[in-house]
Amino acid sequence: MNKVVVFLCLLLSAVLPAAAARNRIAVFDFTVASENPAYRNIGKGLSAFVALELGKSPGATVVKRRKCGEVLAARNLSYEDLRVPKVRTLLSEMLAADYLVSGTIEGYEQAVTVRLWMSSGTSGEIVWEEEITESLELYEYISASFAESILSYLEARVTAATVQNATYRVSRHTEALIAFSAAIDYLDRADREQARTALSRAAAIDPYAEGIIDYLERLVWPSEVVSPRFRIEPELYTAAYNPAALGFLEEGRFYFLFSNSGYRDPDSSGNYQAVDGYFATEDKFTQILGCLLPLAPGLGLGLEYMPTGGGLTRYLETPFTFDSEGSPKTMLEGDPRFGGGSVGLGYALQDNLSLGASVLLWHTSTATDSVDNMFESGMNFAIQAGCLLKALGQRLTCGFSATYTDLEERYVDFDALRAEEGEFPLLLKTSLAAGLLHNTLVASLKVLADVYIDGRNGYVLR
Repeated sequence: MNKVVVFLCLLLSAVLPAAAARNRIAVFDFTVASENPAYRNIGKGLSAFVALELGKSPGATVVKRRKCGEVLAARNLSYEDLRVPKVRTLLSEMLAADYLVSGTIEGYEQAVTVRLWMSSGTSGEIVWEEEITESLELYEYISASFAESILSYLEARVTAATVQNATYRVSRHTEALIAFSAAIDYLDRADREQARTALSRAAAIDPYAEGIIDYLERLVWPSEVVSPRFRIEPELYTAAYNPAALGFLEEGRFYFLFSNSGYRDPDSSGNYQAVDGYFATEDKFTQILGCLLPLAPGLGLGLEYMPTGGGLTRYLETPFTFDSEGSPKTMLEGDPRFGGGSVGLGYALQDNLSLGASVLLWHTSTATDSVDNMFESGMNFAIQAGCLLKALGQRLTCGFSATYTDLEERYVDFDALRAEEGEFPLLLKTSLAAGLLHNTLVASLKVLADVYIDGRNGYVLR
C-alpha cells in the first residue's frame, strides 16, 4: 500500500511540473477584410488550423477557442479591441495565458495576405509578428509556417509533422476551408448538428486535411466519453465514470445505465464455479440514473442515483468445516441490496490532463444478519479519485482511479479454519481507450487490482 502511495506522489511530481513548463498560448480569431462574402468566416478556420499546429508541440498548450470567445463576451470586447495593449494584458490574465496570438486577413480570390502578431501576456506588447501572401489553397502550409515561426521564437520544439506541412506547399481546396470555417462558426453558436454537417462537407471535399478530420472526430466522439464504460468491478461502490472525465465535459447530459454480470460454471452442480472442492458464485447488477453538468470551462459535476435494487450475490461453500462465531459452518453467503447516490467533481489542469474525485453514500440492506451472512445492514460510503490523460489528438485516453469503501465483508481464513470480519479491498483501476476509423470504432482495455487491506493481504488482478 505504501508503495502505491509513493508511486502516485512520484507520478504527480513528474507530470505537473512538466505541464506547468509549457507556454500557454491563446489564439483568437483573425479579422477578415475581403470583398468576397464567402470569406467572412475564414478568420475562424485559419486560426483553428494555426492553433492545431501549435498544439502539436510538447512545449505549448493552446487555450480552447471557446474560452477565448467567452472572455471577449464577458468584457463586451471585439477582436478589433485586441490592438490595445491594456486589453491584451487583461485577456491574458483572465485566460492565464503567457501569449496572445491574433491577426488579419486581406485579399481576393487569387491571393490573400495574412498578418499575425503575438503579444506578451505580462506587458501586452507585440513580441513577434509576420505576414504571408499566398493562395488560400495553401492554408495548411500557411498555418504550419506561422506555427513553426512562433514556436521557434519561443524556443519550443517543432514537431516533424509541422515542419513537413511548413516545407511542402501542398495545395488544398479553398471550398474545404470555407466549409470548415462555417462549421467553426456554427460551433461558436452551439449548433452542433449544423457544425457536423458542414464538417462532413469539408471532409468530403478534402479528406486528407488533418484539422478538418480532427474537429470532425471530436464531434463524433466527444472528449468527455473517451473512457471505457463497460463494468467489470463490483459497481455497487464505484461511479459509472472515472470522475476525472468530468473535467472534459462540454455539454450536460442525462443517462441511465443497467448492468448485470457474474461468474459461474454451467457444467458444475448448482451452476456454481467449482475449484478443488470449493463451490462459489457471484452475480451483481446495478441500475444508475445520472446527470453530468459542466459548471465552468474545465470544471464538471456528476450526480448519480442508484435506486434500491442494485445488488451483489455471493456464495461460498467449502469442502471442510470452519468456525463462525462458535458455530461449525461449511458455507457463507450474501445477497445484499444497495440504494444511494454519489456526487463527483472533475477539473482539467490542461487540455489533455484532468483530475477528479467522487463520494458515494448508500444503505446496505440484507435479508438476514445471521452468522452465515457475508454482509451487515447499515450505511456505507466510498471515495473514488482518478486522473485522465489524453494523447494523439484525443484518439487515445489513459485513465487511473483508486476507490476505498468502508463496506465490510466476512471471509474464511483457510489456515485458521475460521470466519473473520474483513473489509472490501482497495480498488485500483487502469484503463485505455483508442479511437479507430475516425473514432467511429472504439477499442477499450481495463485492468483492475483488488488490494486487500485486511487479514487476507495480497492482491488480485482482473
